[in-house]
Amino acid sequence: MTRRRGGRVTPLGPPRHRALLGLLLIRLGQVVPTDQLAEELWSGAPPRRPAATLQTYVSHLRRSLAPDCGAEGARLLRFQSPGYVLALDPEYVDAHRFEGLIAQARRYAGEQLLQSAHDLLTAALGLWHGSPFLGLTSYEPLAEESSRLEQQRLTAVESYAEVCLALGQPDAVVARLGPEARHHPMRERLIGHLMTALYELGRQAEALQLYERTRACLAEELGVDADAELQRVHTRILRHELTVPSHYSGAEAGPSVVHLGHPVGHLGGDDGSRKSSRDGSEGRSPAPLDEVPTAARPGEAPSFVGRERELAALLRLTDDALQGAGHLMAVVGDMGVGKTRLIAELVARLGEMGQEVICAQSDPGEGVPAHWLWSQILRQLALSRRESFREATASYAESPNLARLEPPSGAQPSRTRFLLQDAVCVTLTTLAAERPLVLVLENLHLSDGPSLDLLRLLRARLYGSRLSVLVTISDAYGREEPVRGEDLSGKLSDILSDPGTRTMRLEGLSEQATEDLIAAQVGTGVDTQVVRALHRRTQGNPYLLLQLLSMLGTTKSLHDHDAVSALLTEVPPDLHTRLSRRLAALPARTRRVLEVCAVLGPEADLDAVKAALDDGEDPAAAVDSAVRGHLLTADAKRPGVFSFTSVFVRETLLGELAPDDRDRLHARAARLG
Repeated sequence: MTRRRGGRVTPLGPPRHRALLGLLLIRLGQVVPTDQLAEELWSGAPPRRPAATLQTYVSHLRRSLAPDCGAEGARLLRFQSPGYVLALDPEYVDAHRFEGLIAQARRYAGEQLLQSAHDLLTAALGLWHGSPFLGLTSYEPLAEESSRLEQQRLTAVESYAEVCLALGQPDAVVARLGPEARHHPMRERLIGHLMTALYELGRQAEALQLYERTRACLAEELGVDADAELQRVHTRILRHELTVPSHYSGAEAGPSVVHLGHPVGHLGGDDGSRKSSRDGSEGRSPAPLDEVPTAARPGEAPSFVGRERELAALLRLTDDALQGAGHLMAVVGDMGVGKTRLIAELVARLGEMGQEVICAQSDPGEGVPAHWLWSQILRQLALSRRESFREATASYAESPNLARLEPPSGAQPSRTRFLLQDAVCVTLTTLAAERPLVLVLENLHLSDGPSLDLLRLLRARLYGSRLSVLVTISDAYGREEPVRGEDLSGKLSDILSDPGTRTMRLEGLSEQATEDLIAAQVGTGVDTQVVRALHRRTQGNPYLLLQLLSMLGTTKSLHDHDAVSALLTEVPPDLHTRLSRRLAALPARTRRVLEVCAVLGPEADLDAVKAALDDGEDPAAAVDSAVRGHLLTADAKRPGVFSFTSVFVRETLLGELAPDDRDRLHARAARLG
């Protein structure tokens, strides 16, 4: 928050002085009682004489607002019982001007005056010079206003993209939305516009890659698939049926009609994208705040909480690599623990620093070619560093399709594959020597064998380079079915166990971070016992926490003891489906041993399991398999004792047991004592 005078920025004083101005500014023209200002400024711990301190702050702000005229300062910021009022013309406040320009742009767009709408949206977005109330979001009213304005800005960015697409300016859309997509990887309306613009520029592969990254992020962080509109854009790109001007915000529109969206993130409104396609509520009147679904606020992406230390460590390691200490970094953790969210934040921070980051996503589907991860990387580099890429690959005459990683026909497979992989390694290190490069390979556990072989070859050449390679791996790699029939666990273990690989293991959020995430989703004031119970139930896993919160339906349910108690006995539907699929794929013996363990309780020992099975066979091999698959955990201090990695695994097993079978196992377990 700054004041500009004659083109120059005028200092407004220390943070608390600026906070006072901000608290008055968000109630422009309204009297704010001194008691309320004291409470908001000092959070219940005011100085000995808060009224006198407030008067001092006000005097300072008056001089800052009108340094050449004390009377003018007193007029702008005056005492009016029982508090103070800021009597500033709204036209001098960028936020008010921004909202006015956006409203007028909507009217112009509705009248099909697209160029006029474009000019107003450009002017509105040009008023932004950073985050609102930067450095002051520890004051709750300012944090709420900052969030509201940011949501309006994002809606304006999306509206700008709609108009640009209608005017035939996809290059402007890519320039504006590229950085925004890195910051907001789950804002589907924005992603849809960017995919459309990329397609129009002939960059279909990048548009499809963007869709896959978005879909994977939604699945990991929120447990949902892409909404119907984004899926429709994806399908039309695949079929080459996408036409522009296009409309991406709800009902189909004619080719010459552009409908600008409405502000999101304001009190009582819907989120402008997901809600309209999920529950058919588009066009409804805004709901009361306590009736808004918890998963729909405050925005598309879960708040970044509890991972600041990990982010700082990744930034330091990346900086080391870009200074010539190249290395491979692996972020490992359970599904939903926040790997994608952490990487998205890292990519956004690096982008703000001007660092080039190339991202690729593994695809376990049938028909995906070998080296798919690296094909994505090379294709993007061939576009972003066109001349340098051409020079770096000029000497590989035998690999004319290097960017596609396609060997020449008729070549000896093993030798050609090695030479092709060697060429990729040389190309990447050469480009990094020219300008530092960061590569992000997501979901490496879903990759193909040749891609892993290439990574192992590149890993040995990273030392001394300015190339940083960051991969994400789910602990699921040791427990899922082999990808495309190929067991890659050995290759993954080799990569992780190499001394040159820096490994960061993400665990669940702390109880405090869990409380912060709940507050970011549903607001403050949730009972500590409820927070503690949710943390214990989810083990701090953000995905599981958000799944449970979404099941509550409304924020007020978190204050309903019966609703919370019922919630703590449920398995989220999406997680239940995933676990059921995994359990169904297990060998019959392993599944049966797990069912017996579930009946015996949260933990069991081998002797008890063997006795309960009553078939004379040793269950040790099945238990070991379940431990390797991360379904059971061995007790390090008590040999032969193990427990379920998650309460949800046990509850899913119990829920799927036939009643008669469950009764028989319970009776047998009871006889064992």
